[in-house]
Amino acid sequence: MNYDRLYQLVDKYLNGMSSVTEEQEIKYYLLHEDIPEDLMPLKSQFLAYQKSAKSTLNETFEQNFWELVARKDELANVENDPREVGFGKHRGLYYTLVGVAATLLILLTVWTTSDVFNIKHTLNNYNNPALAYQQATDALSVLAINFDKGLAQTREVAKPLNTSLKMLDKVGVVNKGMESLQPVAMIDNIGIIKYNNNH
Repeated sequence: MNYDRLYQLVDKYLNGMSSVTEEQEIKYYLLHEDIPEDLMPLKSQFLAYQKSAKSTLNETFEQNFWELVARKDELANVENDPREVGFGKHRGLYYTLVGVAATLLILLTVWTTSDVFNIKHTLNNYNNPALAYQQATDALSVLAINFDKGLAQTREVAKPLNTSLKMLDKVGVVNKGMESLQPVAMIDNIGIIKYNNNH
Protein backbone atom coordinates (compact mmCIF):
# COMPACT_ATOMS: atom_id res chain seq x y z
CA MET A 1 0.00 0.00 0.00
CA ASN A 2 1.26 3.43 -0.93
CA TYR A 3 0.53 5.68 2.07
CA ASP A 4 1.62 8.81 0.22
CA ARG A 5 -1.00 8.12 -2.44
CA LEU A 6 -3.62 7.47 0.28
CA TYR A 7 -2.86 10.75 2.07
CA GLN A 8 -3.02 12.67 -1.23
CA LEU A 9 -6.42 11.14 -1.98
CA VAL A 10 -7.67 11.86 1.55
CA ASP A 11 -6.55 15.51 1.27
CA LYS A 12 -8.38 15.84 -2.04
CA TYR A 13 -11.46 14.17 -0.52
CA LEU A 14 -11.51 16.43 2.54
CA ASN A 15 -11.14 19.53 0.34
CA GLY A 16 -14.00 18.37 -1.88
CA MET A 17 -11.80 17.98 -4.95
CA SER A 18 -11.76 14.19 -5.37
CA SER A 19 -13.45 12.38 -8.23
CA VAL A 20 -15.80 9.42 -7.86
CA THR A 21 -13.08 6.92 -8.83
CA GLU A 22 -10.68 8.47 -6.30
CA GLU A 23 -13.35 8.19 -3.58
CA GLN A 24 -13.84 4.52 -4.48
CA GLU A 25 -10.08 4.04 -4.21
CA ILE A 26 -10.09 5.69 -0.74
CA LYS A 27 -13.00 3.50 0.28
CA TYR A 28 -11.13 0.35 -0.81
CA TYR A 29 -7.97 1.38 1.09
CA LEU A 30 -9.89 2.29 4.24
CA LEU A 31 -12.12 -0.78 4.34
CA HIS A 32 -9.74 -3.51 3.11
CA GLU A 33 -6.19 -2.46 4.01
CA ASP A 34 -4.31 -1.68 7.20
CA ILE A 35 -4.33 2.06 7.65
CA PRO A 36 -2.53 4.48 9.99
CA GLU A 37 -4.17 5.36 13.30
CA ASP A 38 -4.91 9.00 12.31
CA LEU A 39 -7.21 7.79 9.50
CA MET A 40 -9.37 5.61 11.76
CA PRO A 41 -12.13 8.27 12.16
CA LEU A 42 -12.38 8.46 8.38
CA LYS A 43 -12.60 4.66 8.24
CA SER A 44 -15.51 4.66 10.72
CA GLN A 45 -17.22 7.29 8.58
CA PHE A 46 -16.92 5.13 5.46
CA LEU A 47 -18.15 2.10 7.44
CA ALA A 48 -21.23 4.09 8.47
CA TYR A 49 -21.84 5.06 4.82
CA GLN A 50 -21.55 1.42 3.77
CA LYS A 51 -23.93 0.25 6.52
CA SER A 52 -26.55 2.88 5.66
CA ALA A 53 -26.31 1.98 1.97
CA LYS A 54 -27.06 -1.66 2.77
CA SER A 55 -30.10 -0.92 4.91
CA THR A 56 -33.27 -1.17 2.88
CA LEU A 57 -36.91 -0.70 3.63
CA ASN A 58 -38.90 -3.76 4.41
CA GLU A 59 -41.06 -5.21 1.66
CA THR A 60 -44.33 -4.14 3.22
CA PHE A 61 -43.36 -0.47 3.31
CA GLU A 62 -44.17 0.13 -0.34
CA GLN A 63 -47.46 -1.73 -0.04
CA ASN A 64 -48.42 0.27 3.09
CA PHE A 65 -47.46 3.49 1.37
CA TRP A 66 -49.68 2.86 -1.66
CA GLU A 67 -52.58 1.79 0.55
CA LEU A 68 -52.31 5.06 2.46
CA VAL A 69 -52.27 7.04 -0.81
CA ALA A 70 -55.37 5.15 -1.99
CA ARG A 71 -57.16 5.92 1.30
CA LYS A 72 -56.29 9.60 0.94
CA ASP A 73 -57.75 9.59 -2.58
CA GLU A 74 -60.96 7.99 -1.27
CA LEU A 75 -61.21 10.62 1.49
CA ALA A 76 -60.64 13.40 -1.04
CA ASN A 77 -63.44 12.03 -3.22
CA VAL A 78 -65.80 11.95 -0.23
CA GLU A 79 -64.94 15.59 0.64
CA ASN A 80 -65.61 16.68 -2.94
CA ASP A 81 -69.02 14.98 -2.95
CA PRO A 82 -71.66 17.75 -3.05
CA ARG A 83 -73.98 15.69 -0.89
CA GLU A 84 -71.37 15.57 1.88
CA VAL A 85 -71.77 18.41 4.37
CA GLY A 86 -69.15 18.88 7.04
CA PHE A 87 -66.77 21.25 8.71
CA GLY A 88 -64.22 20.95 5.86
CA LYS A 89 -66.60 22.36 3.25
CA HIS A 90 -67.41 25.53 5.19
CA ARG A 91 -64.21 26.05 7.15
CA GLY A 92 -63.70 29.66 6.00
CA LEU A 93 -67.25 30.60 6.99
CA TYR A 94 -66.81 29.03 10.43
CA TYR A 95 -63.53 30.90 11.01
CA THR A 96 -65.16 34.19 10.01
CA LEU A 97 -68.14 33.65 12.29
CA VAL A 98 -65.92 32.68 15.21
CA GLY A 99 -63.79 35.80 14.64
CA VAL A 100 -66.84 38.08 14.57
CA ALA A 101 -68.24 36.47 17.71
CA ALA A 102 -64.93 36.87 19.56
CA THR A 103 -64.69 40.53 18.52
CA LEU A 104 -68.24 41.22 19.70
CA LEU A 105 -67.53 39.50 23.00
CA ILE A 106 -64.41 41.62 23.58
CA LEU A 107 -66.22 44.86 22.71
CA LEU A 108 -69.15 43.98 24.98
CA THR A 109 -66.77 43.21 27.83
CA VAL A 110 -64.92 46.52 27.40
CA TRP A 111 -68.20 48.44 27.12
CA THR A 112 -69.68 47.02 30.32
CA THR A 113 -66.57 46.96 32.52
CA SER A 114 -64.98 50.32 31.82
CA ASP A 115 -65.86 53.96 31.45
CA VAL A 116 -63.89 54.32 28.24
CA PHE A 117 -66.90 55.47 26.26
CA ASN A 118 -68.32 57.69 29.02
CA ILE A 119 -65.47 60.18 29.45
CA LYS A 120 -66.63 63.43 30.94
CA HIS A 121 -64.58 66.51 30.08
CA THR A 122 -64.04 69.06 32.83
CA LEU A 123 -63.51 72.03 30.49
CA ASN A 124 -65.63 75.08 31.25
CA ASN A 125 -67.14 73.27 34.18
CA TYR A 126 -66.29 75.64 37.07
CA ASN A 127 -68.75 76.70 39.72
CA ASN A 128 -66.28 79.04 41.37
CA PRO A 129 -65.16 81.91 39.06
CA ALA A 130 -62.39 83.00 41.46
CA LEU A 131 -60.85 79.51 41.35
CA ALA A 132 -61.08 79.46 37.55
CA TYR A 133 -59.37 82.88 37.36
CA GLN A 134 -56.60 81.77 39.72
CA GLN A 135 -55.91 78.57 37.75
CA ALA A 136 -55.87 80.44 34.42
CA THR A 137 -53.45 83.01 35.88
CA ASP A 138 -51.15 80.26 37.15
CA ALA A 139 -51.18 78.49 33.79
CA LEU A 140 -50.39 81.71 31.91
CA SER A 141 -47.57 82.53 34.35
CA VAL A 142 -45.95 79.15 33.74
CA LEU A 143 -46.33 79.71 30.00
CA ALA A 144 -44.73 83.17 30.22
CA ILE A 145 -41.76 81.89 32.24
CA ASN A 146 -41.10 79.08 29.78
CA PHE A 147 -41.51 81.49 26.86
CA ASP A 148 -38.90 83.83 28.38
CA LYS A 149 -36.49 80.91 28.85
CA GLY A 150 -36.92 79.97 25.21
CA LEU A 151 -36.35 83.56 24.09
CA ALA A 152 -33.17 83.80 26.18
CA GLN A 153 -31.78 80.73 24.44
CA THR A 154 -32.79 82.18 21.07
CA ARG A 155 -30.97 85.44 21.88
CA GLU A 156 -27.77 83.52 22.65
CA VAL A 157 -28.00 81.70 19.34
CA ALA A 158 -28.78 84.91 17.47
CA LYS A 159 -25.68 86.85 18.73
CA PRO A 160 -23.29 85.46 16.06
CA LEU A 161 -25.94 86.05 13.43
CA ASN A 162 -26.37 89.67 14.53
CA THR A 163 -22.61 90.28 14.35
CA SER A 164 -22.57 88.85 10.84
CA LEU A 165 -25.45 91.11 9.83
CA LYS A 166 -23.62 94.14 11.22
CA MET A 167 -20.63 93.18 9.09
CA LEU A 168 -22.92 93.08 6.08
CA ASP A 169 -23.79 96.73 6.70
CA LYS A 170 -20.31 97.47 5.37
CA VAL A 171 -21.47 96.09 2.04
CA GLY A 172 -23.60 99.20 1.75
CA VAL A 173 -20.44 101.31 1.97
CA VAL A 174 -18.93 99.24 -0.84
CA ASN A 175 -22.07 99.81 -2.92
CA LYS A 176 -21.71 103.59 -2.43
CA GLY A 177 -18.09 103.36 -3.54
CA MET A 178 -19.08 101.41 -6.62
CA GLU A 179 -21.68 104.05 -7.49
CA SER A 180 -19.01 106.73 -7.30
CA LEU A 181 -16.88 104.71 -9.73
CA GLN A 182 -19.59 104.54 -12.41
CA PRO A 183 -18.25 107.55 -14.33
CA VAL A 184 -14.86 105.84 -14.49
CA ALA A 185 -16.51 102.70 -15.85
CA MET A 186 -18.19 104.78 -18.56
CA ILE A 187 -14.82 106.18 -19.61
CA ASP A 188 -13.42 102.67 -19.68
CA ASN A 189 -16.35 101.49 -21.91
CA ILE A 190 -15.69 104.37 -24.33
CA GLY A 191 -12.05 103.27 -24.59
CA ILE A 192 -13.12 99.69 -25.40
CA ILE A 193 -15.54 100.89 -28.07
CA LYS A 194 -12.83 103.04 -29.72
CA TYR A 195 -10.38 100.13 -29.58
CA ASN A 196 -12.87 97.77 -31.29
CA ASN A 197 -13.70 100.33 -34.00
CA ASN A 198 -10.01 100.86 -34.83
CA HIS A 199 -9.29 97.14 -35.18
